[in-house]
Amino acid sequence: MARRPPGSSPGCYLQVALLVCAVTGCGEEPGGKFEASIGSPFEAEVESLATEPVTFAAALQDYGAVASAGTFLRFDPISGAATDYGAGAGEIASAASISDGTLVVSGSEGIFAVQGRTLVPSPLGEVVASESPPALFVAPGPVGDDLWIGSADSILLWRGGEVLAPDLGGLPVAGARFAYGSAATDGGDPAVWVATEADVYGLADAGGDALRAYPDGHSVAPTGIGADARGLLWVASSGKVHRRHEDGTWDWTSLPDPVVTLAASHRRRDVWIQTEQSLFHTDGGDFREVSNAPTGALVAVDPAGRALLVGDEGLHRVAAGRLLLLSGLGDGTELVGFAIVTIIPTRAEGLVSIEATIDEAPAEVSADPWRVNVDPIGMSDGAHSLTVSATYDDSRAPVTASLYFSVGEFEPATWSRDVEPLFVDNCKKCHGPDGGAHRLDTAARWENDIDKVLEMTTSQRMPLPPNDPLTDEEIQLIQSWRAGGFPE
Repeated sequence: MARRPPGSSPGCYLQVALLVCAVTGCGEEPGGKFEASIGSPFEAEVESLATEPVTFAAALQDYGAVASAGTFLRFDPISGAATDYGAGAGEIASAASISDGTLVVSGSEGIFAVQGRTLVPSPLGEVVASESPPALFVAPGPVGDDLWIGSADSILLWRGGEVLAPDLGGLPVAGARFAYGSAATDGGDPAVWVATEADVYGLADAGGDALRAYPDGHSVAPTGIGADARGLLWVASSGKVHRRHEDGTWDWTSLPDPVVTLAASHRRRDVWIQTEQSLFHTDGGDFREVSNAPTGALVAVDPAGRALLVGDEGLHRVAAGRLLLLSGLGDGTELVGFAIVTIIPTRAEGLVSIEATIDEAPAEVSADPWRVNVDPIGMSDGAHSLTVSATYDDSRAPVTASLYFSVGEFEPATWSRDVEPLFVDNCKKCHGPDGGAHRLDTAARWENDIDKVLEMTTSQRMPLPPNDPLTDEEIQLIQSWRAGGFPE
């Protein structure tokens, strides 16, 4: 990996080893076909964030969004109010937010960073030489967030304050779009995936400062890419939906009309697919058409699993159902001081009340914005939980969200000592490599599906007979593992 200026200090070089995979026959679809199960159309939750024509939008890590509508707009994750940063970046092509709050924007006038309420030129603009605005993408890295930059002739990586240029051994880079979350190898760690004009390949850390590239020999031009929380890589290509499984196998299917693009978030199971006539959603079950889909092009899915659509009628955010988001305290946090957890009900109309409990005891909820205070003083050492529910003025069940955290001296359960044996004894037959159900044979897979795991085990819908339901103590082990940050 060659370093790009500025700076001449020595730093790590990422070495690329290419693992050659079999290329499918010319013009053939990779893998076998799976039959798409088409469910009944459904009415989604639709928000209108902007009504003027929008040409670009991107999702942010804080559940907010940005858009280009003549000027660059940033939408607050709680209120939805827009902050206008002007037109200094020109025609916006890409934007990415880093977990420390930094927002980087790529436009026809260069690369900019948001500073206060203004856009200021980024030093990255001196590094990236490109006639067209580069694509920006953020993914978790070994020393914080990695910022990937794809231009017409290179892919660069900003990591730990260094800008690195991998030698991809001739793999294409033009038109690069990125996704993160699916493992490049069976049971491996999540990888960054690159979709170019004629190929799809993965980039994964291989220990130390090494980065390994996994070309997959996709023989058709991808028009959309995304990875979901189940470990699947999704690609729209040749009017069809393609899926790459973590064992490296591909399959594909057709929908009622040709597929244009798709999008997903590695934090959620939601996958949104836009065809020439419709918008579809799946979260592992049926493919269901959105009966009230707004007009516009699908451009992104946010960390809450909501689709962003842009067009002449503005910016719309579409959710498969009502959501309740919690911000300010993450799963697995060691709480050492007072925390304010902001509650974001993604549907405001018809909201009657919001209630919260900490360790099943009622907690006070304040409004404008909705929030609950979490204070470790008086809490015992160990694992704790916060659960929030929102009730609406209809007959539907309340919407709930929860998170687990720890206080003081606490030895959490671990995957290898506590949780994996539960999996082997109760789940492996169906959810292991040789079972027919959704795989749950690694810690990463459990972490991605932890809400569903706890929902199914506490309701005693899993494990299936002849296995007995998990005991309270066994469920508490899973909760302890979550509260401790999912240790291996």
